[in-house]
Amino acid sequence: MKNEVESVALHSFSDSSKRGYGCVIYLRIVCKNGTIGTSFVASKSRVSPLKAVSLPRLELLGALLSVKLASRIAKIFKYECGIHYWTDSTIVYCWVRSRDRFKRFVKNRVEEIQKLSTPSDWHHCPKKENPAEFLTRGLSVKNLKKCDAWGNGTHWLHQPEENWPKSEVEGVEEKNLELRRKSEKTIQNQCILEPNDYVLDLKKYSSLNKVLRVTAWILRFLTNSRRNNIKASYLHANEIERAELYWIKETQREIYSSEIFALKKQQPIRQDSKIRSLVPFLDSQDILRISTRLEEADLVIGEKQPILLPAKSKFTELLVMKEHITVFHSGVSATLTQIRRKFWIPKARQLVKRIIRNCVVCRKYAAKPANQITAQLPRDRIVESHPL
Repeated sequence: MKNEVESVALHSFSDSSKRGYGCVIYLRIVCKNGTIGTSFVASKSRVSPLKAVSLPRLELLGALLSVKLASRIAKIFKYECGIHYWTDSTIVYCWVRSRDRFKRFVKNRVEEIQKLSTPSDWHHCPKKENPAEFLTRGLSVKNLKKCDAWGNGTHWLHQPEENWPKSEVEGVEEKNLELRRKSEKTIQNQCILEPNDYVLDLKKYSSLNKVLRVTAWILRFLTNSRRNNIKASYLHANEIERAELYWIKETQREIYSSEIFALKKQQPIRQDSKIRSLVPFLDSQDILRISTRLEEADLVIGEKQPILLPAKSKFTELLVMKEHITVFHSGVSATLTQIRRKFWIPKARQLVKRIIRNCVVCRKYAAKPANQITAQLPRDRIVESHPL
């Protein structure tokens, strides 16, 4: 029997639905006399995650499950067998056979699939001829007994390779690859067009004053390069204020971009916005402020309508540390009072507590003196210092 076998191959089919995803594997044996036999080997299915996942991602999970199961089965066989992977999803077929940049979910799973298989091993089959649909769509016991496609595979597995479905998928629209990242900008325009790339990385700084001064020098350089009058003197107060307004706008745009866009279009803020109850608005400088009940009071604009800043921001942390130093490392209440003269930070008390807890100066003066413990040796270990 061993000499009669010409080739042995595994064919793994994968499919998915909203309820679950799975795969089924068949063994295809070609004898020298031309006869072809197929047999069911194994199958595996899993329920879809509780968190809503798109159908192309579920198809990708089914393809990954197919690769893992087939690679384990191939190690058990005594014969050297090839593996063919089949999917009815054109999107997954293009993902597996390409090396484009995807989002993290797709990227991690495509890389794992490409480690266990080669792109040439993947094929595309019609949806109606995929036996893995019985796993995801379900099949009654009565119909399962009569279903020859489940026990022996689809009909073209019993035919020569020339009769297999053609795997060339054409006309796949770009919109179907919705998980592909947007094309990268050119290098010379990247710092201008990318929304999250700044001239300075705030994570490398621990002082807001230094950040504002460096930013002010950069803004002056940009101004001098556009005009003929060159300023070579020291920085002025209005340039520091301009640098501060720059970072306030960038911080607000990074976190509250949808709210700012709605306010500019004079549209209502969405219902699930976390700052909707604060009644935000844009001032004449496009700075996001909030409305309070002190608008008629005889106070400065920063106290009546403070500037809104997010709590989870490096600029906000540097600002809190600056105000904490301004009040000579006082407690939480004094630091909060200083901050709220101009800014409003959601959950500011928790942020101030964390900043003060990590303040080196505060930890130095709040530390308690250590207690010196006198060590007492046992009597049997005491050695006399003079001989008798």
